[in-house]
Amino acid sequence: YGPGDTNVIDRYFDGPELYNVTWESDANVGYQVGAWFVAYLADQVGEDKLLEFWINTQSGELFEENFLSTFGGDYRAYVDEFDAFLHSNDQTALLELLPTS
Repeated sequence: YGPGDTNVIDRYFDGPELYNVTWESDANVGYQVGAWFVAYLADQVGEDKLLEFWINTQSGELFEENFLSTFGGDYRAYVDEFDAFLHSNDQTALLELLPTS
């Protein structure tokens, strides 16, 4: 869960929603939990959708429209589902989302 007295998930839940994290609020939480969110998305929709999202971003499609058209739902709803996943699973289940190499 990360170094320090408080694990990154607890720090995340004590701060802003993932889509409101800024460099000023806690960049480390945004980076680490953001990576977890990407792993969660890959698990839910497949890696091809992540690549499609990135390609659409490079072509100038705005984030919100791109997320909706690529993943079929609002990014806030996906973050809410991700938060529920974080709350309802133990450390082993959470770590299984992350690649080991």
